[in-house]
Amino acid sequence: MSEPHTTETPRLDWLWTDPRLRVVVVLCLLHSISTSSVMPYQSLIGIQRLGLSAAGYGAVFAVGGLVYVLCSVAGGMLADRLGSGRRIALVTTLAALAGFAAVFFLRSIGAFVLAHAVLLPMGGVVFVLLFGLARQIVEARAPGQSAGVMSAVRATFSLPFALAPPLWGVALQWDIDLFAVYGTGTLAMAAILLLVYRSWPVTDATSPAASGTGTRQALAAMMAPRVLVRTCLMATLNGMSILYLMILSLLVITDLGGTEAHAGLFVGLVALLEIPTMLLMIPASRHCSTTQLIIGGSLIYATFFFGLGTATEVRQIWWTLPSAGVGAGIILSMSLGYLQGLLPDRPGSGASLIAVANFSGGLVAALAIGFATPLLGYSGTALMAGCAVLAAAVLLTLLDRPFRAHASSHPR
Repeated sequence: MSEPHTTETPRLDWLWTDPRLRVVVVLCLLHSISTSSVMPYQSLIGIQRLGLSAAGYGAVFAVGGLVYVLCSVAGGMLADRLGSGRRIALVTTLAALAGFAAVFFLRSIGAFVLAHAVLLPMGGVVFVLLFGLARQIVEARAPGQSAGVMSAVRATFSLPFALAPPLWGVALQWDIDLFAVYGTGTLAMAAILLLVYRSWPVTDATSPAASGTGTRQALAAMMAPRVLVRTCLMATLNGMSILYLMILSLLVITDLGGTEAHAGLFVGLVALLEIPTMLLMIPASRHCSTTQLIIGGSLIYATFFFGLGTATEVRQIWWTLPSAGVGAGIILSMSLGYLQGLLPDRPGSGASLIAVANFSGGLVAALAIGFATPLLGYSGTALMAGCAVLAAAVLLTLLDRPFRAHASSHPR
């Protein structure tokens, strides 16, 4: 894993010509298969099939978010110290494998709570480590130019979302057991475990593990006010995308009279639109700053939530597809580089900011579904999400002033 001596121009074909990035892409695809199969239906399983209350369901995911962020921050710092995230990835993938298998085989409230509160959040650490590894690889070849390629890597994670939900929607119409989505997650995690064991770098030559940076210094850097505030804004934006997946099937079925197949098809089509949007961020990042792109994506994404919240019948949600796919594609892809760029000299800790943002966003989503939904309903919660996205865009504009001449993507 030697570093080239000249700076290269990032290209999309690095994803399949660089063997290290190729491993990252395959792992992202497998991780996404498990997530895209389970996430659109986990609220139906937890609340309607197993009997959890809305507040209980929200509490499970709030606890799970806390476990996820603690494990991710610790894992990121430990990866910096060890010079590789391989051992951490093996342990956390094994935990996720156990979580998916427990729900699939036991089909009980206890298994669901244990899986989503502890085991699956631990497995989410692999997602963070993957993007930390990818950024190190790209930065070694093209310093300061990783945003576009990272967006393309994120696009590979969205690809299964374009296929799995609609396929499951069709399968469920054939009376296949809904718990089978957890069987898919079990198989995907088994494949990840094997690939991590065989192909994840044992040591990473691009990692600053020998720099002497300790836990206290890493935590201090992450707790700096400029980092915390901007991480919270990214958390709000990411949290609304989590909330969308949590409430969509319930809103479609309960408020609009649709079916599980409608919800699955919608999620799949949104993901299908996200993929080209993310790939377009490679040329877009040459002309616009990361912050400018995130703000633009937020304005588009807010219109989706307003459209979803004001829909009165299921056929009206199809008009919101473009704003959902384009807005989410920009936010989900560019926020990764934005967060990692806040701590450019600490790849593991910088990658763990993704987990911090996801945790905070997941907490917001869990609180919304647990407390806002009973008060506002599913449609009202969607309208609230649109307001939250707009507010985050306004605050990010005030903080980073991205439309000034020579504005920087990552403020100091």
